[in-house]
Amino acid sequence: MEQWYEALDSASIPELSPAENARLKATLWRRIEHQIHASTLAREAVPMWRSIPLRWAVAALLIVGLGFGALRSLSPQKSPVTAARLSVLRAAPSSSANQWITHTNVSSQVARLALVDGSTVLLQPSSTLRYPQQFTDAKREVFLQGEAFFNIARNPVKPFLVVTDKVVTTVLGTSFTVRAYPEQPQALVMVRTGKVRVSPRPTGTGSPAGRVAAPLELIPNQQVAYSPEVLEMRKELVERPALLIPRPFAFDDRPVTEVIQALEHAYGVPIVYDEAALSGCTVRLIFRDEPMFEKLDLLCKALGASYERAGTKVIFHSKGCGNKPRPTDTLPAG
Repeated sequence: MEQWYEALDSASIPELSPAENARLKATLWRRIEHQIHASTLAREAVPMWRSIPLRWAVAALLIVGLGFGALRSLSPQKSPVTAARLSVLRAAPSSSANQWITHTNVSSQVARLALVDGSTVLLQPSSTLRYPQQFTDAKREVFLQGEAFFNIARNPVKPFLVVTDKVVTTVLGTSFTVRAYPEQPQALVMVRTGKVRVSPRPTGTGSPAGRVAAPLELIPNQQVAYSPEVLEMRKELVERPALLIPRPFAFDDRPVTEVIQALEHAYGVPIVYDEAALSGCTVRLIFRDEPMFEKLDLLCKALGASYERAGTKVIFHSKGCGNKPRPTDTLPAG
């Protein structure tokens, strides 16, 4: 379509003068009247506007009029509206002879894409995904620019690869987010379920002092941040860990260690604490739908404790209660 539009620059498009346009219309109407007259003689009882020849003639007149209007609107001077429409066409999903599809999300909403293998992709605005119509190779490979959440259909014999300008993420079947905008200095991969392997994407230009960042494997609620400039791959916890195993969080005079273990199990996040120091400490509290770190904040408030993130773990700091049971700390429900 774009080639056709560009060809209009050199095309010779006839331009009718007002007089020529009037003569053309008069000729068309004479033919229409002749057909109406012949049809009326044959079928007096048929209403004029239901006459088939008339309907075809009027349709022909409309087509001719629209045709000349289209020729004028597509003359070599390109209007801003036409240029804008072509810009949208370039950004919309398109396929080529090699059966690859490029989809750019030009809207302000998340776009949902369904791939042929059963995988789904939630493509963020201003992001582009390039993928094949059929996964015919030994691997399922797609190319991302921007950010997207992938829910990959499991296939142990055909890994799924998300390639960006900085990293390559390899999975068999899982859900994760990749954020890799060209203008940002680092790429981020965040895992929701399953396990993925993240490797720096080879650039072919070599690396400083021959160093290459080693691939990293991620499990749920972990993320890796990669900075090509310093060849650093850093594994850490995601900002908002997802609840992996739903369970009730109501504790009535329960040991603090039991609360910590419940959080570890539900979110899959290791929490390091001094079990001896916390022996004898109990709490009474109810967690609702707060994020994991807010739950930890409430627990720390009850104990006068604190915590810190250390890579993919949480370190819980508390002076504890000693060997003597301390009064139960109570937090109101909610």
